[in-house]
Amino acid sequence: MTTSSNPLDHDENVAIGITLPIRRGKVGYFESSYQTIDQLKSNIKNLFMTKKGERLFQPNLGSDLWKTVFEQNDDDIDILFDDIIRETLKKWLPFVIVTQLYLNRDSTNIDMYKVEVDLKFTIANDPTTLHSVTFVVE
Repeated sequence: MTTSSNPLDHDENVAIGITLPIRRGKVGYFESSYQTIDQLKSNIKNLFMTKKGERLFQPNLGSDLWKTVFEQNDDDIDILFDDIIRETLKKWLPFVIVTQLYLNRDSTNIDMYKVEVDLKFTIANDPTTLHSVTFVVE
């Protein structure tokens, strides 16, 4: 039993969603999340890994991070990534408040098209608890 204020978190037998990366679960076909914060982290990863235009009937869902990773590898790319991440969250998950954003890219190898994003955030109704999610854009 958790101390979460979300009623969905109080029943450990009720799955809330599918976790990412998708893999076989112990119960059912896919591994599921049973806490809303775990599902939120999966939703954040899914939001940024979805390319705009990829989702049928929701052409604006997702982000353009995958395009941005191929922009010129200079200091301005960090600002561009930051803007895209914050604007995408503001539109699709407005209750997520970014507290810190770390971008790890190989600035010495300009031909390396890969950025690891480490996002620290709080939730609007619980601003004292810090959460983290990490994903790779390549």
